[in-house]
Amino acid sequence: MAKKTKPIKRHKVGFESEFLLLENNGAVSSRADELMARLQKKQPGYPVQKEYTHNVIEITSHVKRKVLHATGGWLRTVQMAIEEAKAADLKLLPHAYFGKYAPSPRSDPYYRMKEEVIGPTKMVFAESRSQAFHFHYCLPYGTFSRGEKQLKRLVYSKNKDLLISMHNAIIAADSALISFMQSSPFVEGRHYAMDCRSLIYGTMRVKKGERIIEGLYRKHKIFGKLPRYTHAIAGLGLRVQKQYEEFKEIVEEEHPHYMHVVEQMHPTKFYWGALRISRYGTFEYRGMDMNLPTYIIGSSLLLKYMLKRIRNERLVTTPSDIGISEPFKVEGKKLYVPPYTYLQEVLRPKAVIRGTGSLEVRKYMKKFAEFVMPKIPKRRDLGLERIKQILQTGKTRSDILLKQAHRLGWGRDSELSHEIACELALKSSRELEDEVARLLESELIIDAEK
Repeated sequence: MAKKTKPIKRHKVGFESEFLLLENNGAVSSRADELMARLQKKQPGYPVQKEYTHNVIEITSHVKRKVLHATGGWLRTVQMAIEEAKAADLKLLPHAYFGKYAPSPRSDPYYRMKEEVIGPTKMVFAESRSQAFHFHYCLPYGTFSRGEKQLKRLVYSKNKDLLISMHNAIIAADSALISFMQSSPFVEGRHYAMDCRSLIYGTMRVKKGERIIEGLYRKHKIFGKLPRYTHAIAGLGLRVQKQYEEFKEIVEEEHPHYMHVVEQMHPTKFYWGALRISRYGTFEYRGMDMNLPTYIIGSSLLLKYMLKRIRNERLVTTPSDIGISEPFKVEGKKLYVPPYTYLQEVLRPKAVIRGTGSLEVRKYMKKFAEFVMPKIPKRRDLGLERIKQILQTGKTRSDILLKQAHRLGWGRDSELSHEIACELALKSSRELEDEVARLLESELIIDAEK
């Protein structure tokens, strides 16, 4: 007889948010270490991490906390970073920089190893222009071993099946989520896509004019491609191991002086695509642009309540042709989503390049929201209002930024000037400050769960 499944009591979420640093004139700054030192001095244990370049800091929320007030806590840490940045004559930018600049990479062995495997020029170009937001959601009860930091090998477990369904639903939601969160319409002053981060950091290849943009993992797709649906918990563990072994094999054959670095790292550190099971026991969804807090909170609401509905109703995510014509349709216990090939080859490229300019993508975003939003408590929330605004107008942050650039004199086929790039960056920095202040004065639905 199968063992009774314990109720799921934990509903933890966590944020990882990457901020580019600016000098007061709007130019990119490389003083990340100085700002991090100031933050740690003011509050020891402040959740700030270094990133690949000296131009970026990562501010996290505490994944291990209960969901109650987690977002409010994250906003307060961002507010402190804004204040300390001002004291150092710096500013925070909540998305990638749109103009040209010379990034300042770190020399840590892990980064140098990855550069040699992927290619130094490609990595510096892509990593330094790919500010992201990562969303964490705790795995179902009893599916993760915190001692071994990996999924348990389960056979008879309802929560095992639930984990698979939730995992596959996040993959299906990817194209909608990257569209809601897109904020990177420029790379080095040129407009190539509505979500240039996914373009340069993924596996796509696009030609515009004389230039070809090839994603960082184009030649190493196993490390950066949107993961496939899975049908067994063992498959997720094997996927992590395969990615680790392949990276290890490349290092062993071509860069053996870095073998000690590989062997010290957790296997999940060798996949940089849209979704992975983290060593903290969470779904870590990594596919979104960094953005203003209202976009972050709104998109996180969609993700959280999608997973909560699947969990509460024990829905089974079911890839099917029905999911193409009627995505996120519920029939009995089945949640219909598109086949993987359609997501990877059709929908995701349209979401990245055209965003809401594609009627197919807009329909997909609407159907996804219709599946989730009835389950979100009906109270006023600035993040939820942002999602409703995008659905009503079809205008994302990328659309707004393109319009701002046009008003400042940028022509769609021309290169963004340094002056316009600086002005756009400073405007976004001011908007970040205003939003953080407003949100801290309001009640957030995502923090209101008992």
